[in-house]
Amino acid sequence: MNSDIGSGTWKATIIATGSINIAHSMSISWDDLTTTSSPPSLNPLLPKDVLLVAGTDIKMTGAVGFSYHGMIAAHEQIDLTNQTQLSGIIIAENMGSTGSLVTANKIEGAVKIDYDCTVRPVVLTVPITVLKWVRL
Repeated sequence: MNSDIGSGTWKATIIATGSINIAHSMSISWDDLTTTSSPPSLNPLLPKDVLLVAGTDIKMTGAVGFSYHGMIAAHEQIDLTNQTQLSGIIIAENMGSTGSLVTANKIEGAVKIDYDCTVRPVVLTVPITVLKWVRL
């Protein structure tokens, strides 16, 4: 995905069997639309707060003024660089490297991650507590 797909904030839940690569000037928030909102949700049955789920890797190269909101989960590795701003949860299972987009978990540059305990996907049935913070 790149900046050629339009401007503004996307309301989306993106699920891929392979990798997800999001570059530069776009903001994405999980699809919090309902069947009665305007515009209506394309799939109101998707779990709450889920933004990106990848079967392999997720790579995000953010830009100033653009942000992401929701849970980001990868079966393998996650790479967040540049000016990426995330309000939500990051889960990287780190299960090998079958994909070639990202070969190691990495967070570098002016990445900003906020978590205020309000993002709680339905798959996580208990409240989330930050047990450990590791700076990579």
